Amino acid sequence: MLKKTLGILAIILLLLVVFAVAAPWLFKDKLKALAKQQLNEQLNAKAGFKDVSISLFRHFPKLSLGLDQFFITGPAAFAKDTLVSAERIDIAVNLFSLFGKG
Repeated sequence: MLKKTLGILAIILLLLVVFAVAAPWLFKDKLKALAKQQLNEQLNAKAGFKDVSISLFRHFPKLSLGLDQFFITGPAAFAKDTLVSAERIDIAVNLFSLFGKG
């Protein structure tokens, strides 16, 4: 009975780890589009980035979001002015705050 229980717990733990590793690749395109949309909605400027990387392990237990070649340019008349430019920006978010109070 103990061996069976430990076996089931090991399988569940393995499935959770596999999901934690696979989730960033499964949802990468949706999260990238959502991040660009939210940046441009929240700022009165044009913001963008080339690529996004997501990890549940980089800043564990926080969700880590990395934006490569991040930039913010000025609005309308200042469109040629770069306000922020960075090779990479990392953001760590409390994972539990995504599901409610955290």
